[in-house]
Amino acid sequence: MAADGIPTPPRDGRSRPPACRAKRRTPDHPPVHESPRASADALDPRYRVLAYRYPGCGKLGDAIQTLALCRLLPGQCEAVYRDRLAVSATDTPTVVNGYLCGPPPPDSPNCLFAGVYVERGRHFSPTVGWLARTRFPVAGVRDPATLARTAGRSPRVDFVGCATLTLDPYKSPRRGSYAVDLPTADRRATPLTHRVPRGMTWPEQWTRAGEVLAAYRTAERVYASRLHVVLPCLAFGTPVLLARPRCWFGLTSAQGRFSLFDALGLPYGTLVEQDVGCRRDRFVRFLEASLGHSAGPFESVDPPLPLPPAGASTQEA
Repeated sequence: MAADGIPTPPRDGRSRPPACRAKRRTPDHPPVHESPRASADALDPRYRVLAYRYPGCGKLGDAIQTLALCRLLPGQCEAVYRDRLAVSATDTPTVVNGYLCGPPPPDSPNCLFAGVYVERGRHFSPTVGWLARTRFPVAGVRDPATLARTAGRSPRVDFVGCATLTLDPYKSPRRGSYAVDLPTADRRATPLTHRVPRGMTWPEQWTRAGEVLAAYRTAERVYASRLHVVLPCLAFGTPVLLARPRCWFGLTSAQGRFSLFDALGLPYGTLVEQDVGCRRDRFVRFLEASLGHSAGPFESVDPPLPLPPAGASTQEA
């Protein structure tokens, strides 16, 4: 068992258990930060994806979403910090996912929105305008709440779900139980956290995201209320117990953020396995139609760490 409480998952014929299983495999796969997909594309990445840093990020779910998305994109991506996002029509396309809560960039038509959540707040109207300015045919939202909020305000929106639902199922023997930021009566469950400590760099978040995904992928059961624990478990076929998040009580905004659970019809307080293949296919079809080429998963099981954001310091990158 590792020092952080994550035991080595069962081996299935590979030198290490990958965090995200691809449909086509090569004989050996290096860790997430040493993937062989870094090639000529590293000098000229085709897509940019979001990276996060403290204090703008407090949870590991942001890195998990970006990791899940990168495995569907060809070549090596380039990272851009969410709080430094500034793009124009001539820049590399930026594939945007996750929780959009801050001010949008002033000029940003070259963003493909692929599973975003938009909160009602002081940046709501500018963010909806950002979605409307995309040069891509459709802005893909993550959940029914965002679809309802943006329908009629942004002319081209569709409910496509989350990239974490595209992770490939695991069908080998399982072991280990985990409770993620949640008390449980199961004494066998190893406690884990998705909290990002102050000073944790983006590469460290990326590595940690791969580690916890590897644990969830092969687990016997997982207890959680976090969105980006429950959704990967459903994709992996891992039995997961969804606890009602405490922040839901009296807070309609939190209910909206987790409305994807309702769309999936998940019960609370019961271990569940659910086939999310239709959601996986819908997200991949959306990505392929938007980008004009096949989406992965590509041969590399673990996508490489996106190239450092422009202007990032050594400590950040």
